[in-house]
Amino acid sequence: MKKKFSIIVCTILCAVFSALCLSGCGFFDDGKTDLGTTSEGYKYTYINGGIGVDEGGIGYMLVEDGGKKEFKIAYPTFHDTTLPLKHILTEIDGLPVTCVESLGGMHYVKEIVIPEGITKINGGAFMYNEALESISLPDSLITLGSAFPYCKSLKSLTIPKNVTWLGNSICNGLKALQSVSFPGGIKKVPQQSCQDCVSLTSVTLGEGIETIGERAFCFCTHLESITLPDSLNVIEKEAFKYCFKLKSITFPEKVQEVGELAFHDCGALESITINNKTMKMGKNVFLECPNIKIITFNGTQAEWQAFEEANSGTTRSVTIRCTDGDIVKK
Repeated sequence: MKKKFSIIVCTILCAVFSALCLSGCGFFDDGKTDLGTTSEGYKYTYINGGIGVDEGGIGYMLVEDGGKKEFKIAYPTFHDTTLPLKHILTEIDGLPVTCVESLGGMHYVKEIVIPEGITKINGGAFMYNEALESISLPDSLITLGSAFPYCKSLKSLTIPKNVTWLGNSICNGLKALQSVSFPGGIKKVPQQSCQDCVSLTSVTLGEGIETIGERAFCFCTHLESITLPDSLNVIEKEAFKYCFKLKSITFPEKVQEVGELAFHDCGALESITINNKTMKMGKNVFLECPNIKIITFNGTQAEWQAFEEANSGTTRSVTIRCTDGDIVKK
C-alpha cells in the first residue's frame, strides 16, 4: 500500500510540475507545499531545493510516520539540463534526506552522484534518464529497487557493499551496460537482473551470494567469462541462457543445484569444472552446447558414473577428467 501511494504521489507531482512549468506559475516561490496526510498517517510536504543547480531544482518530500520525520527526494524540476547532478541535499532543517523516490525524466543528464546518507532508492527512480552514462551510489545504501528502466546509455553499475535488498530486473534491457558488480550481502542475484544486456562483458559477484536467479544473465551475448563465488548454492533455470560467447564455467564446491536450461545455447562453451560430486542438474542444462570438449570432475571415475546416472543426459562426446584418470566418451 505504501509503495502504491508513493507511485501515485510521484505521478501527481509529475503532472503538477509539468503544468506549472508550462504556465510559468510561481507556485513554489515560497518553497513549500503541503500535500496532505494519507490514511496510514503519512504526511507529505514538498520542498523545492535547487541548491547548486543552475537550471532548476529538486523536490524533497517530508514524510512523517508516527514520531519519525525524514525527507525523500521527490522530483526534479529540470529536464533539459546537461549539467552533472551532484548537488543533492542530505539534510533539511536538521532532518535527514534518506530516500530517492524519483529523479527520472532528465533526458540529457549524463552523470548523477547520490550522496552518503541515502539508504533507499525506489524502483523506477531514474526512469527515462536516457543519456545517463554514470551513476555513483553511496555506501550508506541498503535497499535498491529496479531503479534504471530505459537508462539506455548507462555503461556501468557498481552496487554498494552494504546493499542487502535488490529489486528484480535491475539492469534488464540496458544494452549499453558493459560492467556490473553485485555485493555479497544481497544473497541472491534477482531474476532477470541483467537479461538482454547485450554489451555486458564484465560481471563481479561478491562472496556471500548464494543464488543466481532465473534468467539473471540470459541473452548477455558478449559475456565471455564469469567467476562464480565460493558461497554459491543454486543457479536457477535459464540463468545463462543464450550467452553465446561464454567459454568456460567452474561450479564451486557448495553448488547444490543447477536449473534446467541454465546454459542453453552457450555455443562457445568448451570446458566445465564440477567440484561437487553430488550436485543436481536439471534437464538440458547444456542443451545446444556442441563445443564442450572437457569436463573436469572432482571425483573418481566411479563417482562420475554415479553423478551421470543421477543427472542423465548431461554429457556427449567429451573427455571427463576424474581424479583417478580420464573417461573418453565418443
